[in-house]
Amino acid sequence: MMLPPPPSDRSGWPWTEVPEPLPATMPDGRPWPRVTIVTPSYNQASYIEATLRSVLLQGYPNLEYIVIDGGSDDGAVDIIRKYEPWLAYWVSEEDRGQYHAINKGFARSTGEIMAWLNSDDMYLPGGLARAVLAMKSQPERPWVTGLKAFWDESDRLTHRGRPQKFNRLFIRAGLYEGRRLGWIQQESVLWARWLWERAGAYLDDRMQYAADYELWRRFARYANLYQLSESIAGFRMHSRQKTASNMDKYFAEVDSLFTSPAPSTWLWRLTRYRTALRIIKRIGT
Repeated sequence: MMLPPPPSDRSGWPWTEVPEPLPATMPDGRPWPRVTIVTPSYNQASYIEATLRSVLLQGYPNLEYIVIDGGSDDGAVDIIRKYEPWLAYWVSEEDRGQYHAINKGFARSTGEIMAWLNSDDMYLPGGLARAVLAMKSQPERPWVTGLKAFWDESDRLTHRGRPQKFNRLFIRAGLYEGRRLGWIQQESVLWARWLWERAGAYLDDRMQYAADYELWRRFARYANLYQLSESIAGFRMHSRQKTASNMDKYFAEVDSLFTSPAPSTWLWRLTRYRTALRIIKRIGT
């Protein structure tokens, strides 16, 4: 793929490194399903070009890439415009925040598989294909994630997380909020359109920090979350991160979703009780 040349001081992924091209069809001969990626953007000129290239250099044969910018004035729009020929749609206009922008993008989307990638995060080489093949190999995998991964400000992959089996009941109970069982890394998640539609086809854009957490709880009503043994995408660590620098506000939004007694509390106790019973039965046999 002949993208615009990278800046002279950049090398490696996603600048000078290009993965091997994907075959025209999946290994079983079926066509690659359309994948929609939405990137919300606002004043991320420092990182958005790396984000755009990490998506486009996947070389995915049936990609619908949509960028919704909130009216950036830091040069990000010029960068987006440079990649316009490879975008299905983009716009730069005032919006009501990140989640409103994502909803706008998904409202225009047609992909069978969906995801969003924030304008400071990046996919790993081959991440999209790995996720799609995992989903299409088993019909009970409409919702997948990869191992956690983290980039630094210089596009270096600093570390990866360990495998984790996500419990559907625990997701519904709200226990993956970062304080008890960790969290589901948003940039590494892809899902089937039917799951998005069954869960209401929206992100709660009244929220500013935790709409992904709220969406995962709705998804868990209908499907399990499957984790691949490899990484799909990585979260960029930097000083101007929205959520990382406002964790108190994030947790306040999380807590606002529960009334007293909190569903997370009684579901947690019920699940622990059922787990204990299963262990006792196994010991007894």
